[in-house]
Amino acid sequence: MPDKYTAAIIGTGGIASCHMGYYLANERIEFVGAADINPQSLRAFGEKYGVRNLYTDWQKLLEELRPDIVSICTWSATHPQITIAAAQAG
Repeated sequence: MPDKYTAAIIGTGGIASCHMGYYLANERIEFVGAADINPQSLRAFGEKYGVRNLYTDWQKLLEELRPDIVSICTWSATHPQITIAAAQAG
């Protein structure tokens, strides 16, 4: 088991802040990036939490960052596609 896990959030709206709070409180989590199709929401999230790796394409986030943990904070209808892609990304 690794000493630290990397984590990312896809979808930076309301519930994402709750997920981020847990990540920030856990010393074994290194938060690596966030994605959202809404550039304003993404930018605001990045500024609020000091996140530098920001993506408007969640697939690019998965490809480039390859996080160990992914919080999917998008609309429910998008969860299956993103969950499968995250699992396939490793």
